[in-house]
Amino acid sequence: MPEQPKSKKAAPLELPVAYLRGIGPRKASAFRSAGVHTLRDLLYYVPRRYLDRSLSTQIGSLRGETKDEITVIGRITETQMTRGRGGSTRYEAALEDGSGTLTLIWFRQTNQIRKWIKEGYTAAFSGKVTNYGGTLQMAHPESMTLSRGEMEDLRDGKGRWVALYPGGKEFDKVSLDVRGLRTLMDRIVGEYVNSVPEIWPEELRKQYGLPTISQALEMVHRPRNKQECDLGWKRIKFDELVIFQLLWAWTRRRNREKVKGIAYPEVGGLTRKLIEDILPFKLTDAQRRVMREIWNDMKQPFPMTRLLQGDVGSGKTVIALIGMCIAVENGHQAALMAPTGILAEQHYITSRKYLDKLGIPVDLLTGSLTEKARREKHEQLAQGQPGIIIGTHALIQDKVRLPNLGLTIIDEQHRFGVAQRLKLMEPEQSKGRGLDGSDLARPDVLVMTATPIPRSLALTLYGDLDVSRLDEMPPGRGKVKTEARNADFERMKVYERVSKRIHKGDRAFIIFPLVEQSEKLDLAAAVTGHEELSKGVFKGIEVGLLH
Repeated sequence: MPEQPKSKKAAPLELPVAYLRGIGPRKASAFRSAGVHTLRDLLYYVPRRYLDRSLSTQIGSLRGETKDEITVIGRITETQMTRGRGGSTRYEAALEDGSGTLTLIWFRQTNQIRKWIKEGYTAAFSGKVTNYGGTLQMAHPESMTLSRGEMEDLRDGKGRWVALYPGGKEFDKVSLDVRGLRTLMDRIVGEYVNSVPEIWPEELRKQYGLPTISQALEMVHRPRNKQECDLGWKRIKFDELVIFQLLWAWTRRRNREKVKGIAYPEVGGLTRKLIEDILPFKLTDAQRRVMREIWNDMKQPFPMTRLLQGDVGSGKTVIALIGMCIAVENGHQAALMAPTGILAEQHYITSRKYLDKLGIPVDLLTGSLTEKARREKHEQLAQGQPGIIIGTHALIQDKVRLPNLGLTIIDEQHRFGVAQRLKLMEPEQSKGRGLDGSDLARPDVLVMTATPIPRSLALTLYGDLDVSRLDEMPPGRGKVKTEARNADFERMKVYERVSKRIHKGDRAFIIFPLVEQSEKLDLAAAVTGHEELSKGVFKGIEVGLLH
């Protein structure tokens, strides 16, 4: 471990960056756009990635095919699109690095690739080199975009590792390019890193193998090797995780001691009838276990805050129905918020299918309603009659009042921001008062997700929530296998795998994610994707579009 850095200066960590030498008002404005306001912020403005010069190969040193993948760094100097028989296309690009030229070639998604791999494009390309007719080429390489300054730093930068800081348009406006930003950060770290006080005792640091915070920041900003860099990041991540856990522990304790909740007295006859007579199937052991966990929460005088995780088809919707039935039967309103209008309508139809038989009112509130219909819904909800309301973001509009809200369920909770989740959790959704004008209790909250989250990660990200898992599928439903792939590097490999399965007689669904909570943008992405895929990697395969 390196010695404790010896900073030239000590300065108040809350000193505005504009007062630091070499920054000034204009550059300070650029830093503010990135959330950096003080010296403390600047010292924690850590690199977004690193380039290791030892991993790159000069093109001129290549003597033939390579058994393993290599990385070459250079600039695109020439491109060419060639069309073959049957409408097939091939896109070629010449990559130069000053020592030689390498041909890059793509046979798939050529129209999309040529939009960003153009003449002047600078990047690091990784893949195996092959010899075709005496020409060295790299087919379908993975790429990492580089600025010209980043490329030069890889060639002549000090040391083997080069730190790359997040920049942006605001930095470009003040002529603070990649190299300039790194030079500035190098000086700031050298002068002020020792100003950051140590918060952990030496005994604890030794126990977990942690450097001091000054050493860690030095390692992260100016690493000499990967091991040193990883050790610095280990300390920074340790600090963040501990702070998160302390915050969540304080929040949970506060919720249980200070926040008024709703203690439900019983599971009534309607709920039992739903489970025993109306549902056309028996609950799985996992569903029964989860319902016991939820009911134990709902009986308490403090509000429930629970995360329900289960694969698609594991039965989360049934859990939501039973929970909402308990709330309504005990005289309260229940709200279910979904990320899209289509999903909200699906929940509405499913709820009506079972709950109409119990006489429990179910309403739908989405942004597609007419102004008159929306106003009537608002007036009806404001009366606070027991019932279920299902909707989208329309549920958290300022005009919506739910004065008798007892249970909030948020489906696909990762699609909502923290502020949106909190709005349905807080009594302010009912303007802080119940129907009788008394202080309003906070409703119970159940958030649901199909995203597979490891337990340790769930406790970190959602430490304020108890976690329930549906780890058993209902009879007749297949087991779901979930894999994550790097979209930039492995998208084509995934599509090729899908194509092979389709040719074996299987079906595939490709879902384009919601962009910035806009269903119109979501639709646009799906339409564009459908066009590119049907004309590209899935050419000759029937590709439909559902929206």
